[in-house]
Amino acid sequence: MESLNTTETVTRQVQQWEAWEKHSKQQLKLWRELGDLLERSDLSRSQKVLAQLESSQAPDLPDVRADAIKAWCQQEERQRPLRFSKQLRDAAEQQGLPCQTLGASPPTLRLEPLNVELDFKKGEAILSYARLELGRTTLDADLILRERARLLASLDSGDFQPEDFLAKTYEAYRRCLTGHGLKLGERVDLVDLLPELAFLLQSDRFRKDPTREAFRPYGKVRFAYDLARLRRSRVLEHQGARLTLGTATLGSTRSKDRVMFLEEAAQGQYYLSIAFQGGPSR
Repeated sequence: MESLNTTETVTRQVQQWEAWEKHSKQQLKLWRELGDLLERSDLSRSQKVLAQLESSQAPDLPDVRADAIKAWCQQEERQRPLRFSKQLRDAAEQQGLPCQTLGASPPTLRLEPLNVELDFKKGEAILSYARLELGRTTLDADLILRERARLLASLDSGDFQPEDFLAKTYEAYRRCLTGHGLKLGERVDLVDLLPELAFLLQSDRFRKDPTREAFRPYGKVRFAYDLARLRRSRVLEHQGARLTLGTATLGSTRSKDRVMFLEEAAQGQYYLSIAFQGGPSR
């Protein structure tokens, strides 16, 4: 009802201003005509135009009610996050997908395994994993769900094999040790291991002809997703050496480009380093 009243108020304002616009155009036309007649000293016609001007009645001045519209906008701004969140939750549940509210400022929902931050000022939904942005779409429940499915498909490759991924991670770790002059069991930063791992995960086509077209992108968000899959598989030991992750300290988390956030069901923490401990010494 309040929305209807606000719409009626705007409609009345438009009608009143349209009447003023029509009256102003008529007045402008008569004053221009009077100016031309006076220049030609046409007394008779000048008097007729002047009489028209004097007899013209202006419409009522529009009663501007911007305060009511402003109050409606403020109320709508407060209610829209709750209303849209419900729309998204209902649409998700129709697909059998749970939708959890994580926060109110900014409004953030969980569509496992992604977080969805709602930006009503820009009219966008920001989808992220491991606190890293994956993509954006307009604030439309169906579009958000489609974008979630698309992004998840790009992460959740069907060819993931825990044993193979662990072996390549181990090889990348050994390469980092060599490059930094470290011994087996010592820690290396995850972000230093990532480039080595990205190279090891390339196809034979890329290794034979390393062109841009043959390169398979492998960034932090994909690495975080694969590490989470590896931990869920409980395959963490290679050649007798067990993979361990080093938790980031409060100081190191200030440099977000040097740490990685690993999560499970919207929970998680920042990690800084990786090591394989135990097993052969060389």
